[in-house]
Amino acid sequence: MRRYDEKHKIERAYLFYDQDEPFIDSIRSRWRRHKKDNKVGLNLFWDRITNVQPVDMRDTPQIQLADMVAWGATRRILNLPDDNWARFADSLVGTRQQNGILPFTQVDPASESEIRKRYSSSNEIDSAL
Repeated sequence: MRRYDEKHKIERAYLFYDQDEPFIDSIRSRWRRHKKDNKVGLNLFWDRITNVQPVDMRDTPQIQLADMVAWGATRRILNLPDDNWARFADSLVGTRQQNGILPFTQVDPASESEIRKRYSSSNEIDSAL
């Protein structure tokens, strides 16, 4: 992993969440636990995170745009049947047939149950997600 990182110079990520997001504590505690366990260099996802912090959208309105893009990408990945918001989400993140605000990333839609079938243990699921 270190060799890959040195060769490709992957940038570090800063995770910012709008204040009062209910899941920030869970993500931050998992990230801190990974750092505390001193497993640096072993996990491509957690090792890329430099910090996890809440922000106030009144001071950082960009968080709303990021939230909209994440919402649209999640909608595309979940591919829920009869989703009334699917066309709007597609216009944000694009599809294989047309670009949206962001080009489509070629992520195939998968449900949580499909992911759980592919990965038998929760550790494998965590690393896949």
